[in-house]
Amino acid sequence: ALGAKLKGSGCRPYGSDMPLRTEKRSIRFPDVTVYCHDPASPANDGKRLLDHARVVFEVLSPSTASNDQIIKLAEYRAINSIETVVFIDPDGERVRAVGQDGEGEWLPQGADLSLPAVNITLLHAEIFARD
Repeated sequence: ALGAKLKGSGCRPYGSDMPLRTEKRSIRFPDVTVYCHDPASPANDGKRLLDHARVVFEVLSPSTASNDQIIKLAEYRAINSIETVVFIDPDGERVRAVGQDGEGEWLPQGADLSLPAVNITLLHAEIFARD
């Protein structure tokens, strides 16, 4: 759903196989990262790191939730191009969006996720679709 909504926007989602540099010598592998500035360009073929990440998604599990929401969030917020960090709790079907200002909240159950950074809205049903 995310890829289809981003089509033609100059942004593209990548899975956890595309690392994100968080510090000079540190990288993370977010569950999904939305890169912009035409990441599908032939000039980016073969690159192992892309610039201009705009949105980062982390899918929470009991063993990673604390690290994701504290340590990784601080690192992501230090990257100027990232406007939103999204935490997905698949067990509770909840979504938390944190903006660059550090303010974030869990959306009400069943609420859709608005991502102004890339001008799209993801429906709750799309995020938690089981197919």
